[in-house]
Amino acid sequence: MIGYTELDVFGTRLTTTLPEGEPTEPLVTLRGELEGVPAALYHLYWRVDYGERTEMALSRTDSTAHEYLLSIANWNWRPSGKYVISIEATDLAGRVVTPPHSGTITVASGPRVTLN
Repeated sequence: MIGYTELDVFGTRLTTTLPEGEPTEPLVTLRGELEGVPAALYHLYWRVDYGERTEMALSRTDSTAHEYLLSIANWNWRPSGKYVISIEATDLAGRVVTPPHSGTITVASGPRVTLN
């Protein structure tokens, strides 16, 4: 599964998942979780190209995870078609508790994902 990465952080791990293979759909799902920590006790955020953070919602199917359904249909501002997606976790007070994990989505003839 492309995009599955773990980072050791403060005694737990941030696990993130970006789309796998070469998705051709205009919507992709971003997913993340802090292992062993209920999702209601932390926030996850994503951002593209190090821009503004966007909060991910609690997963409807997994009480430990956060997800975001991301539309890449109109992503065309980079001639290379490569966009950096970063995911980071904060505590409920908004303090960052993990370093961001980044991966690259290539949107050209069809989206392709490469993890850094």
